[in-house]
Amino acid sequence: MTKNPGPRSWRRLLLALWVGGLATIDLVETPTRFATKEVERNQIIAIGRRVFAALNRMEVVLGALLLPFLVRDDGRAARRKVLPMWATALWQFAILQPRMRRVGDGLDYAGSDRSDPRHGQHRRLHLAYVALDGLKLMLGVWAILSDGE
Repeated sequence: MTKNPGPRSWRRLLLALWVGGLATIDLVETPTRFATKEVERNQIIAIGRRVFAALNRMEVVLGALLLPFLVRDDGRAARRKVLPMWATALWQFAILQPRMRRVGDGLDYAGSDRSDPRHGQHRRLHLAYVALDGLKLMLGVWAILSDGE
């Protein structure tokens, strides 16, 4: 007779999907996209916007799906890592991405003219986004490794 998966199994599965998706996009897809010589830089940026928007939507949904599995007593340790992780994803989704889109719309990323002040604004927003992705990745790995402690 097979045993039904418990809350910890569901929590680990959802976290693994989240962390795996984040790692794949950040560590495989993005560097590959920028290394592809056949695609022009402005196209690379446009593809990245769509990929990261889709990733952020997935993160928001996975965070919401995780909530019921965090309220149980055995989810206390994961809760301390996953809730900040989800809050970070929500911040990126609701605040940071729209700002980056507004600042970056119409910018020529392939051109060498960087006199438009929006280039600097976009660079700062992008660095914040990358740092927050790193934070989410570390929190997610930590949550998976320490689940059940």
